[in-house]
Amino acid sequence: MIEIKNNVAGNVYEAFLDGKVAGACHYRLDGKTITFTHTVVDPAFEGKGFGSALAKHVLDDSRALGLKVQVAIPLRAYRLLYFRLRFVGQRRLLNFLGFCHDISL
Repeated sequence: MIEIKNNVAGNVYEAFLDGKVAGACHYRLDGKTITFTHTVVDPAFEGKGFGSALAKHVLDDSRALGLKVQVAIPLRAYRLLYFRLRFVGQRRLLNFLGFCHDISL
């Protein structure tokens, strides 16, 4: 089972399987805005749902905390985030979630 924890001291959400870090999503927090800066999944865990679970968790958690989301991750990772969540349009997903966005490529 995938377990995801927010390491507040390190500004990173971490995905674990059996106590091993399988992926991470780094962020900056500025007031009520969270900016996701880097997402990575260990190659040994690719294709097993870690990226999707991590993306869903960080967005759900951000929304629950009332944070606005900004995405500043590389274009490839940004596209994968949305394709994994089965949304075609980037704006469509963020509008659906009720977030603002600022894409830095």
